[in-house]
Amino acid sequence: MSNLKKFGEFGEAIEVAISEECARREHALLERIGTPCEKAMTIKNKMDEILAKEFITSKEAAFMLNCSESHIRKLINLAKSGEDSNPIPYTPLGSDLTVIHTKSLLEWALPQKRTLDELPEKSCGKSPYLNTLRSV
Repeated sequence: MSNLKKFGEFGEAIEVAISEECARREHALLERIGTPCEKAMTIKNKMDEILAKEFITSKEAAFMLNCSESHIRKLINLAKSGEDSNPIPYTPLGSDLTVIHTKSLLEWALPQKRTLDELPEKSCGKSPYLNTLRSV
């Protein structure tokens, strides 16, 4: 902004206008999304609600694991078909409803200690670095 000073009063007026517009936009954005503290408290409250339940929905599981609900449904379908070596824990209720036991999901989601050689080939993707490590 210091380049505007060479324009004298006109440059100063532009500088003030830009600062005011930035402040206005920042204020509008914070009103729309909330402050970081408010956002964190909202997330904490939602997690507390979910963790208080014995069984949760796929939507709540997705929130808890920070993934999409469709990914949770995909994991459940893989578990139902027996195609997953570490299936997500789920409980079918009737033909259309599936719930997830909260404690079992948390235990399932904890990272298992595995060596690089135990990871499937595709988990390293096209990363030459990880594939090089695998061959060492």
